[in-house]
Amino acid sequence: MMLAFWGGLGTVILLAVRSLAGSHQTQAEAGSARAILDTRLARGEISVAQYRQLLAELEAGRNT
Repeated sequence: MMLAFWGGLGTVILLAVRSLAGSHQTQAEAGSARAILDTRLARGEISVAQYRQLLAELEAGRNT
């Protein structure tokens, strides 16, 4: 009986951790590279010049 309890508790913890980790990855995968760049520019993380350079690199990468 005790083994079943600890096994069940371990399973619940494992599933919770996987769920939290999976949701973070899903958000990153759901956004396109362009959307990520747009967000970074809006937050002020990159300058307009950096944005244009990275966007040009993305466009070039899609064409190859």
